[in-house]
Amino acid sequence: MSEDTTATSEEVVTETEAPEVELQAEEQQEETWRDGLPDDLQGVKTLEKFKDVDALAKGYVHLEKYFDGTIKIPGENATAE
Repeated sequence: MSEDTTATSEEVVTETEAPEVELQAEEQQEETWRDGLPDDLQGVKTLEKFKDVDALAKGYVHLEKYFDGTIKIPGENATAE
């Protein structure tokens, strides 16, 4: 019976280390570059693919270069000019 009620030193260490690991993981998840954005932009899924602000800026510059070389098709309300 004494075996059921006693814990080994390994079990005690594991139990005390687990909350610290969980806290570190939560802190890493919570702290992202998106935290500094306005509330309406923080939940935008598209921004999750950028690991940091540098990646977002590079993506934007690439997008601008792409659109500079495209031809815009006139919309339904476009004039003959």
